[in-house]
Amino acid sequence: MTRFLRFEIGGASTLLWMLLFLAPDLNIAELAKVDATKLFSAVFGSVVLSIPLGNYIHQVSDTLFNPFRARRLLFWPRAVVQEIASSLGASATQFSDATFQAILVFSKATLRTRKLGGVERNLELKFDAEILREEISNRYSYYYARIENGLVAPLLGYIFAVLVVHEFGGTTYFRDPSSFSIMWIVVAACVTGGSMLWHIPKLFYELDDLEIALVRLQRDSWPLRDFEGVENTQSKRPVFILIVVVVVVVVVLCLAALWCAVRRAL
Repeated sequence: MTRFLRFEIGGASTLLWMLLFLAPDLNIAELAKVDATKLFSAVFGSVVLSIPLGNYIHQVSDTLFNPFRARRLLFWPRAVVQEIASSLGASATQFSDATFQAILVFSKATLRTRKLGGVERNLELKFDAEILREEISNRYSYYYARIENGLVAPLLGYIFAVLVVHEFGGTTYFRDPSSFSIMWIVVAACVTGGSMLWHIPKLFYELDDLEIALVRLQRDSWPLRDFEGVENTQSKRPVFILIVVVVVVVVVLCLAALWCAVRRAL
C-alpha cells in the first residue's frame, strides 16, 4: 500500500502545481466568500481525484520514461543488460526479451547461504539477497517519483491551469490584471524540477552497480534451459506499436468529437 501511494502522489502534486499556476489570477477576496461546505467538497474532490490522476501519470511516465529499457531515457545504456549479453554470448538470442528480464527475475528470486571454511568451520555467513532486491526496487521508486513530480506534474499542472483560466477566466473568481507575473511560478517550477531531475544520473549509477552485483552473485540461477521452439516475438513489436498508435489516435478523435458535441449542447 505504501509503494502504491508513493506512485499516486503525482496526482496531488499535479493539482498543487495547477493551483500555484492559477495563483496570480485568483481573486482571493471573492474566493473567501465561498460557502465552507462547497470549499470542503472541492478539497475532498481533489483528494479523491488525485489517486486515479496519479495512477494515470505513473502509467504515462512508465510508457515514456521507462527505466527498464536497454537505454534509460533513450541515452543512458543500462549496464546490466550489457553484462548479461556479454556473459551469454551467442546464447543471448535464445531470449525473446532483449532486456533479459527473465534472468533478472530469477536472480532476484534466489536466496543463498554460504558456510565459511578455515579454522572457524561453525561460522555461517548468510547473504540475504532480499536486501539487494529492496534497494534496487527503492531506487526505481525514487526515479519515478522524481520524473513524475519534477517533470510530468508541473507540465500537466500548467496545462490544467490554462484550461481553467480559459473556461472560468471571465468570472469574479479571477482578477484582471494578474497580481504578479506567472513567470515567477514558472521559474520556481524549473528550479524545483531541475533539483529533482539532477539526481537521476546518480540513481542510474547506483542501479547499474546493484543490478550487476545481483546478477553476478546469482549467475547459477539464470534460466539457461533450452529455449528452442520458443517463438521470438521481437519481430512483432513494430506491428504492436502501430496498433497502439492507431488505437490512441481513434480514442483522441472520439474524445475530441464528444467534447465538441458537449460544447454545442451547452
